[in-house]
Amino acid sequence: MKKYALVTGASRGIGRAVAIKLAEMGYDILINYKSNQAAALEVQAEIRNAGGDAELMPFDISDAASAGNAILDWQKGHPEDY
Repeated sequence: MKKYALVTGASRGIGRAVAIKLAEMGYDILINYKSNQAAALEVQAEIRNAGGDAELMPFDISDAASAGNAILDWQKGHPEDY
């Protein structure tokens, strides 16, 4: 089974650094961001270029319904991991 890490705010700053470090540790990264898709895509490319894997997950973490729906939608697309 794969190991996944959902990193909020992963498109910049501390979140970006955490996402990259977790990818180096063997996790597939779920890059959460609210609005800066370009920065999120850069982080995704950096992780993939280093041999890891990452997916974008845009949602507002302060909106519980939005966050819950995004995670449920992601799970539906990855039934082999559960």
